[in-house]
Amino acid sequence: MLKTVSPVLSPEILYAIARMGHGDEVVISDANFPAASRGIECIEAPGITVSDLLHASLPLFPLDYRFNCPAFSMSSKEDTLELSEAAWDHKKIIQKYEGDGVGVAPLLRQDFYDRALNAFCVIRTGDRRRFANIILRKGVV
Repeated sequence: MLKTVSPVLSPEILYAIARMGHGDEVVISDANFPAASRGIECIEAPGITVSDLLHASLPLFPLDYRFNCPAFSMSSKEDTLELSEAAWDHKKIIQKYEGDGVGVAPLLRQDFYDRALNAFCVIRTGDRRRFANIILRKGVV
């Protein structure tokens, strides 16, 4: 155990976050995210939710504002850009750590999957909420 580091963060998750560089993106996904079939490195975190992981990881690394929005969610609608119920929760958590002006941009499902293909890795949680997936872009310390 480490002092001040949440036990939610496994050694694998800590190692992945530490290896990420400026501009790298990480997908923090719900339990249904198809990481393996897309060939993306996947770290399993089945006992926690995406919100749990955001609370644990956001104190450890800054987000990247180079392109205005450092976070992307999967839209809850098939053809409309709309934040899901889970994404609204994620936005509140991000704003707690990064400030009120930080947004979460919704992406259509296929656009989210396409962006995820270039992610550093996926951390798949046990979150059972629909459309609870989020992509975070790491900034500079």
